[in-house]
Amino acid sequence: MKHLVALSIAILFVAIAFAITRPSTPAPAPTDHRVVYIVRHAEKLDGQDPDLSEAGLTRADMLAHTLGQEDLGAIFVTDTNRSRQTAAPTALAHEIKPTQYPATDAQALRAMLDALPANTNALVIAHSNTVSSIIEALGGQPIGDLPDDEYTRLYALVLSDAQLTRTLQLSY
Repeated sequence: MKHLVALSIAILFVAIAFAITRPSTPAPAPTDHRVVYIVRHAEKLDGQDPDLSEAGLTRADMLAHTLGQEDLGAIFVTDTNRSRQTAAPTALAHEIKPTQYPATDAQALRAMLDALPANTNALVIAHSNTVSSIIEALGGQPIGDLPDDEYTRLYALVLSDAQLTRTLQLSY
């Protein structure tokens, strides 16, 4: 009989402890899911504010093809020819007018992305020395500057309610 009472008391304590530690209501499901795609501009010619090279124009078309089935609602470019030209085929395919952002102000870009309607996916055309700061501004780990000859990386940052949930490094 003593063992039964002791067992009953132990079960009661476990039940109380479980009730205290268990959340009373489940966490709400995220209401805003979005993907921010980030690429460096495509290959460029030499000079001040150069245009894309033939290889760069081909890569810009490849980007449009790669993101062709994605539901993009916004495209962000810097004030350089290479950034605008990299975005052009994707913008045309998705019927989006690109929005200019300040190339070296990742926090300003973050604010622009946060201001988009819920569930809006976006493409950002960046530069070799700004991709990392943009990823960081969105909650990711820094990757450092991209090598001068690196044009194939495509980052997909998945956000739920403005919080980074996953970073994917792809190539195109």
